[in-house]
Amino acid sequence: MVSMPGTMSEKFLFTVREDAVAQKINANLGKKVSLTYDQHIGLPTTCFGDTEYFVSDITVLED
Repeated sequence: MVSMPGTMSEKFLFTVREDAVAQKINANLGKKVSLTYDQHIGLPTTCFGDTEYFVSDITVLED
């Protein structure tokens, strides 16, 4: 998702289970990244996470 000047940015809400992945995301804030995730449709979010999207890895993209 790329935000264009003059447009509203989109939000992609996701859950991160592993602390190492969360630290990697936080270390790369403001950079272009690609997220690897699994979608678990129908999984109760009250037990397992805030969303049905679970991020498992992050790759920093070159400009």
